[in-house]
Amino acid sequence: MPLVAALLLATTVGSPFPDHSATALETRASRDLVGQLIEQLGSDSYATRSRAKESLQRIGLEAFDQLQSAQFHPDNEIALTARYLITSLNVSWSKESDTPEVRETLDEYGGLSELERERRINRLHSFTQRSGLAALVRITNYERTNRLKILAAMLIMDQELPDDASSRAEQGNVILNTLANNERPATVWLRQYAQDLINNHYQSANWRKILAEQIDLNSIRMQQARTENAFPKVASEGSATPESGKSEPGRFDELSKPEPDDLRGSILDEASTAETPSREEWLDLVRRCAMRAYQDDQQQEAIALAIDYQELIAPTTKELTAACSWAIDHQLHRFVLELEQRHREMFQKHPMLLYGAAEALLVAGETVKGDERATEALKMNPLPETDSGDAQSSSSELDPRAIEEIARGHRDIATQLADRGRFEWAERELRQIIDRLPIDSVSAALARSDLAILFADLERHREVADTLTPLIDRLEKDATLKQQLIRLSTFNYSFVISNAQYHRALAMISEGDLEPARPLLAQAFQRYPVNVDILISMHQLDGDEAWRNLVSRTLEMSIRQIEQSIQDVREDAKRFGQPIRLELGYQLNQYAWLVANTEGNQEKALKYSLESLQISNDSAKMDTCARCYFAVGDFANAMRMQQLALKQSPYSPPLLRQLKLIEDAMEAGR
Repeated sequence: MPLVAALLLATTVGSPFPDHSATALETRASRDLVGQLIEQLGSDSYATRSRAKESLQRIGLEAFDQLQSAQFHPDNEIALTARYLITSLNVSWSKESDTPEVRETLDEYGGLSELERERRINRLHSFTQRSGLAALVRITNYERTNRLKILAAMLIMDQELPDDASSRAEQGNVILNTLANNERPATVWLRQYAQDLINNHYQSANWRKILAEQIDLNSIRMQQARTENAFPKVASEGSATPESGKSEPGRFDELSKPEPDDLRGSILDEASTAETPSREEWLDLVRRCAMRAYQDDQQQEAIALAIDYQELIAPTTKELTAACSWAIDHQLHRFVLELEQRHREMFQKHPMLLYGAAEALLVAGETVKGDERATEALKMNPLPETDSGDAQSSSSELDPRAIEEIARGHRDIATQLADRGRFEWAERELRQIIDRLPIDSVSAALARSDLAILFADLERHREVADTLTPLIDRLEKDATLKQQLIRLSTFNYSFVISNAQYHRALAMISEGDLEPARPLLAQAFQRYPVNVDILISMHQLDGDEAWRNLVSRTLEMSIRQIEQSIQDVREDAKRFGQPIRLELGYQLNQYAWLVANTEGNQEKALKYSLESLQISNDSAKMDTCARCYFAVGDFANAMRMQQLALKQSPYSPPLLRQLKLIEDAMEAGR
């Protein structure tokens, strides 16, 4: 029911307010009347309370904004009823002006779980040409969970802008015309963001005023100091620990430090309320402002913002590392060096922070200093030297468990460096483990597996095989090591052998030696048929009729098996719920990737890929979806989806290769 009709009806069911014209009711009087009805929820008269409640239910979505504020009303009766109404109102979140895909996404939105509502918000963000813009503003207005309200606002500000000023102004007006009339933080942000779009300019003075009014830095500084005192410093390497009173040389600092990785709900956020953004959300806003300033050629303002609000960054390794990565990604390397000056002691203790400083120096053009800093980071928490370079034996007196812990730390660092696109540094970290530990060490075996995966991403096929072959030879003779590794969820013996065969075959193909490559590919797939990339390579490799028939039969059988798995998992998902849905997403993605890269029902592959994204939207699934769009000739959507995938994994070599493929196809089609 429209707001005007509901309000007019409310005046006929015992409301004391006089009748008004529709024009007046659509303006200030509408808010006044909703406010009066909310106050009546606390009336001493049961009849008055009931009538007010019924009237608010009829008004529906348009009453959400004021009902949300009423959740914190000093009158408990009003607050409880407001909360009940927000969770129980059965209203339509979509409008007739929304596109079909937006209406489908908002179907029964109000009755969904918080996790599912978050998925729907992210889906609205992913639509082309910002078709979900008005819906996201609506969610910012009326979403009952403040975290999701702020998420919707942040995603609006994060969306890709059109190139022309008139389209930006049009979108700014859409936001202003849809935005609620209140002064909640997310609403204030969007109102200013809309003005930026209309003026085609990032208005730094206005944003500075908003940040200054909404963020109390003095309070943050006090909380930071209290947090640092609440978590005492850990004894340095080789010193006595309070628990044992004994020296523990060589313990890996990243893993031994009792430092909170996630301060959500900690002392820093103790002042947060349901209506107040958390520290992390304030930090997110400042970073978006800095990014937009940078994009508007206000580089100095971007750096100044980051520096002025650095108190929002918790003094933990995790948050400082994330801050370094963000700054480097956005060309704000000077900010990283400012952080290093402010937290020099922490940077000197933690390898990833030191690597962050090294990367900032490289980006700034100071190559020698950057390389020196990276070498310092590599030498931190060293593994013991071996006797005479023999990796089979070590002179170290360290406890084997301590050695494994140090090695695990270096593997974690290598993973983070690879995610940052610093593949040379990641390789050095892994080679240090391989070179310094005996081959029958679990950590050395896992490091070889990690290094092989890194080489595979970089298409260094021969090195994949060369890295894995010594491990495979050892496992064939060492049943104890084999059982130790098989018990680990992160290690798959069949995959390791298959991967070595697969990349040895790819190396042969790249060298033009096709004859021995074909049977080797077939062996690799037979050993580990889960890796459909092998079958894709078989399909792409020319051969005689026998080879083509083999590939065709294998492909047909694999597609049929995956479809059967999808059907089976769908049945299990109906019975067992969410955990099985994740398996369903995996199987849907398997089908989509295989068919999109070979042959079969390409439209079904796209449908399955989109369904898998509704279950979980990680970069690998987005990459698959981009390939499906590419396969059906929809290059624009392929590009959009690939760019979304790269936002999650911006340095992934396979994702970047597919981006180049799509760009080349679009260029050829022009």
